[in-house]
Amino acid sequence: MDCFSLSRLHTYIRRVISLNFPEPVWVRAEILNVVSKSGHYYLELAEKSPSDEILAQSSAVLWKNQAADVSKNLGTTVSGILKTGNEIMFKAQVDFHVRYGLKLQLLELNKEFTLGLMAINKQKVIQRLQQEGLWQKNKTCELPLHLKNIAIIASKSSAAFADFTHQLNNNVYGYKYGIKCFDVAVQGQFAVSSICEAFHKLQSGKKFYDLIVLIRGGGSRHDLSDFDQFEISKAVSQCQIPVLTGIGHQTDESVTDLSAFKSLKTPTAVAEFIVHHTLNLEEQTELIAQFIFQNSFERLQRLRTNLQYFQSDLQYSAKQHVSAELLNAMRFEHKLREITKDLYVKTKEKHAALLAFLVANDPVEILNKGYSISTIQGKSLHHLSKIESGQELTTRYNSGILKSKITDVWRKEN
Repeated sequence: MDCFSLSRLHTYIRRVISLNFPEPVWVRAEILNVVSKSGHYYLELAEKSPSDEILAQSSAVLWKNQAADVSKNLGTTVSGILKTGNEIMFKAQVDFHVRYGLKLQLLELNKEFTLGLMAINKQKVIQRLQQEGLWQKNKTCELPLHLKNIAIIASKSSAAFADFTHQLNNNVYGYKYGIKCFDVAVQGQFAVSSICEAFHKLQSGKKFYDLIVLIRGGGSRHDLSDFDQFEISKAVSQCQIPVLTGIGHQTDESVTDLSAFKSLKTPTAVAEFIVHHTLNLEEQTELIAQFIFQNSFERLQRLRTNLQYFQSDLQYSAKQHVSAELLNAMRFEHKLREITKDLYVKTKEKHAALLAFLVANDPVEILNKGYSISTIQGKSLHHLSKIESGQELTTRYNSGILKSKITDVWRKEN
């Protein structure tokens, strides 16, 4: 019975594999996990069924020296493609290592397959956003007229951030903005999670921002593929603050660009948009101020003209009123004079009549006519009802006074 040592068995298996796969083979698989270490990429690959069940699984490696050639052929870094969840088509050498066992050594990536798959995944992300009611929801936000506090999601050490802040802070109009940078990774395996975390901080923070700017420098489609991921697009769509994007300089837009309030081609273009927005507000404010000034001036002129008309009319009306009142006063004076004259005449006539009456009824005159006045105890005697016998009667005549004593009274019987 033959007995193999482990090393002899591995040598035998390697020989068999080399005989079966003398040349590299093309393989299609989904990346379950990827670890980058010292420039090497260690991948865990799988083939899945339509129900997402793993049918086969294998490990693969892309060595550091080979990764440079692969990146050169693709026109981008492999880190943008070798991500968990991505499906890849690659040329691999089937290798067996005594210590590490069976491995696929990745030699080349199929560029056309990767680009086509990226386009398909992009559409899937858009459809998912639509199904969840999030598609372009950020576009319904209202951009404030005055942009004062601006949050920037970018790599603080990147040229994109430097270009944006330089363009914004050194604008020719001298506008000043309050900016706060949320430093994130814009490429690599932590890009998606760090960008989403920045949006979470902005949404849950106490400070309110007028605008959020998401920027990244230029790159190939592979380099910018993170911005086609569902998680970032969802974070942008759910954001209640307007989001402006300036991602790379590619002609096609990422799903994040399509989800944002407004997409511009470069970080510099985003800064220019903000400055022009402020300039537009200033111009509109000046136009409104000019309109208010002109309208106020014209209205003041109309009021002055109306005041002059009113003053002239008031002077004329006052003059007419004074003339009318003077005429009425003259008429009243003439009438008053006539009334006074008539009253004087009547009063004079009444006075003369009264005087004649008084003269005619003067006791002296009455006595001169032969009449006499009889009194008892100083009281005039008008009737005999209270006269008693024995009382003294004083009778005054014109020529003198006669005193007598009543001896008897004969009263007139009814």
